[in-house]
Amino acid sequence: MEAFRDALNGTGKPVFYSIHSSWTHSPKEGVSPAGSVAIANCWRTTNDIQNNWAAILDRAATNNKYANLAKPGAWNDPDVRNVCLRTKESLCLVMSING
Repeated sequence: MEAFRDALNGTGKPVFYSIHSSWTHSPKEGVSPAGSVAIANCWRTTNDIQNNWAAILDRAATNNKYANLAKPGAWNDPDVRNVCLRTKESLCLVMSING
């Protein structure tokens, strides 16, 4: 991931780099959200979401743990967009605004 980041940065062009580390499926492997801040503009904070209300609530609670990592040019990705587009839940909007 770092080598790819460096290659992108070496182009001199603005690039949005989003990563999904194996950490979301196995926390002992891959790069955690806290470690991702130095690598990418956007990183997954959760594993793949299911299309149900319990999964959305779980993403809100999990993503909230990493809210302090979000800043201009750096965003948490709780993997809720597709489900939020279908459910149109306001909680999804709040999560995207708050990190």
